[in-house]
Amino acid sequence: MNTEIIIAIICAVFTSSGLWGLIQFLINRKDSIGEKIDKLTEMVKEVSDRVDSSSATNARTRVLRFDDELINGVHHSREYFQQTLEEIDTYESYCQKHPEFKNNACVLAIEHIRRVYSHLQDSNGFVQ
Repeated sequence: MNTEIIIAIICAVFTSSGLWGLIQFLINRKDSIGEKIDKLTEMVKEVSDRVDSSSATNARTRVLRFDDELINGVHHSREYFQQTLEEIDTYESYCQKHPEFKNNACVLAIEHIRRVYSHLQDSNGFVQ
């Protein structure tokens, strides 16, 4: 996922009044500072995990859409292929780190994209 989008999501989450209200509640409680920091750290980790999962899901969607375009005869530039290969890297990296994430929906699409890319690379058949 694009770093700018991730930063925008995190900023939006941190600027929402609900999150700040929760942070103020945690700070005003009689718990020790260490416990408050631990709770806040856990919340930030949960938000980060959701952003990462959403990023992987979005990458998978873009990969599947690209594969559908190939199947339907749409021709692409080398740059578009390379962007999609980066999406594949993002998706596969997330899947490797999170084996519980459903990743079998994209396996054949990824193989197909790589085969077509290799063929176009050999034949210099990319759209200019």
